Amino acid sequence: MIRLVFVFLILNTYFLLFNTKGAYAQVFSLSPANSTNSAGNEFTVDLNIDTQSASVASADVKLTFDTAVLEVVKVTNGSFFSDMANYIGAGKVFIGGFFQDESASKTGTGKMATLTLKGVGNGTSKLAFVCSTAKDDSNIFDSAGNDIIKCSGIKNGSYTITGGSTLPTSTPTATATSTLTNMPTSTSSLTMTPPQSGAFFPTILFGTAGVLLTIFGIALIL
Repeated sequence: MIRLVFVFLILNTYFLLFNTKGAYAQVFSLSPANSTNSAGNEFTVDLNIDTQSASVASADVKLTFDTAVLEVVKVTNGSFFSDMANYIGAGKVFIGGFFQDESASKTGTGKMATLTLKGVGNGTSKLAFVCSTAKDDSNIFDSAGNDIIKCSGIKNGSYTITGGSTLPTSTPTATATSTLTNMPTSTSSLTMTPPQSGAFFPTILFGTAGVLLTIFGIALIL
């Protein structure tokens, strides 16, 4: 009987230790994770990183959002990394942080960046992390260049916009139609060719100045 109790205690201790190790994860978070704001107004959301005691050399984030509800006005560098880069695209934003010193790394929690958002129209939009085993989305790299992010531990943000006005529907008059028809158009000045899609940059911001150029290169290949 004593032997059985002893074995049970050993197994129970091992189970607890195993679960503790499994809970060890490096993640991103948004603060506030939820809020309600008025259309036309700007508000800020902090992007935070938690290394869970791991030594981190660089990290990058890919977030998506509904452009009918939200606009990303700008991204301000946080204090966790010494160097930052970002790219704001249509319905997506990329943010990267690293250290110019290749031997530098950091442990703990902190603010990676602050996003200034603006309400565009009524509705609710997620600010969703794109995270997988690939290296062209959200990643957290340790000093050896290994991606140690725990995608399952990341929680998306959700932001509701209210008070947006709906433009009244009106029937154009004959005069208005004639005026619009006769107005000269300039295709070259009004039409913008969207960037190519279907390709992502190989995102490994591992403490080199070339990584900075890689992130901004997204604007050329997306």
